[in-house]
Amino acid sequence: MMHVFEKRLAEYESCSFKAIFAKFGGVQNFLEDCSGYMMQTETSLYSLLPETADLRIPKGKDAGSSDRGYRWFFHFHSRSDQQAITKGHFHLYAGPQHFNDPASMKPTHLIAIELDSDGDLSGLFVPNAWATNEHMRDANLLETALSEFETTDNSPSRILDIWLGAILREFKDEILNLLQKRDVFLAKMSATEQASYLEDRQIDRICEMKF
Repeated sequence: MMHVFEKRLAEYESCSFKAIFAKFGGVQNFLEDCSGYMMQTETSLYSLLPETADLRIPKGKDAGSSDRGYRWFFHFHSRSDQQAITKGHFHLYAGPQHFNDPASMKPTHLIAIELDSDGDLSGLFVPNAWATNEHMRDANLLETALSEFETTDNSPSRILDIWLGAILREFKDEILNLLQKRDVFLAKMSATEQASYLEDRQIDRICEMKF
């Protein structure tokens, strides 16, 4: 039998994320209802991902929104973490079209969202540039992207899509604060020092926040 939460999402299939959150009475209510659904059905965010031997999900084309340039993929930290189904994270990006830039430009990484061993939100972090392969932009240019993030294509789960959109909106201030700390930290370096730091494979995170 379909859970009431699933029924409501099915009814809102054609709605934008903004409209869905409004129908749930706000982003926080959506997240609370989603959490209740997963507890009652013994579902975790991990179980919404397809079973695969790949550390990166989806392996090829990311879940995204072709018209707006948003995209995400999930990544296990290591093969042992994948086998234990623990310590994974989502990478979320905004494409150049969001910023009215040429499509040939690299996307901009917004934030990484980390899960604990139970599949619950455990933290947010800003990866180093070598890991994101991005066109890095100042934090003050990313507020709208965080508020409007929406993906619909090539996704393993619509619940995951909407949950990620909700997390970006609910923790927008915290994410912007992390990105601002990144900018301040990097601005203290010379151009040469900054280039070296951003390509240092021994540094995979610039800053993070744990819950």
